[in-house]
Amino acid sequence: MWVAPAWGVRAIGAACLLLMGCLVTDEIEIPEEPFCPPSIVSPPAADNPLDEIVRVNLGAGEVDAGTPEETFEVTVRDCNHGETLTAHVFLDARPDFGVPGLVDIEPIEPTGGLERTYEFRIGHNQFVALGGATCHKVELLVSGEFSGLREPERPGDIATAVWWASVTDDGNEPSLASCP
Repeated sequence: MWVAPAWGVRAIGAACLLLMGCLVTDEIEIPEEPFCPPSIVSPPAADNPLDEIVRVNLGAGEVDAGTPEETFEVTVRDCNHGETLTAHVFLDARPDFGVPGLVDIEPIEPTGGLERTYEFRIGHNQFVALGGATCHKVELLVSGEFSGLREPERPGDIATAVWWASVTDDGNEPSLASCP
């Protein structure tokens, strides 16, 4: 039986490794993330769920408790897990209320998952500035990027949510008849 010297085995091994390699000369195409616009739903325990009219009582004695406000919490679903989304919040979207009803612009950071929690607040003083007792429209628009206040950079890349807030300033229960 013949045994190859160690240097010969190493030389044969090195030659095999070199011959087994491959050389890539074509460009590698990395697929883009799929396009799927975000969507908005109410979490189960939301203070102001999307399917109910928000009741705001400006005369309920809450003045001593600081600046009372309404909290709006949603779950934003987006399959582009790494994308930072932008939220625009509008109250009545009226040109005489500063920037056409714009209350806030905030980023919604990625969480690594399909769902992200987002919360915003509207102070009762903002309802008072609009004339107090009546029905007010609260809108949330979410997109990967906006080209204006209401237009997404990429057509179709937008989710919207709307709440109606029935507001009273006399301490009585707000009338739901004043809202659609």
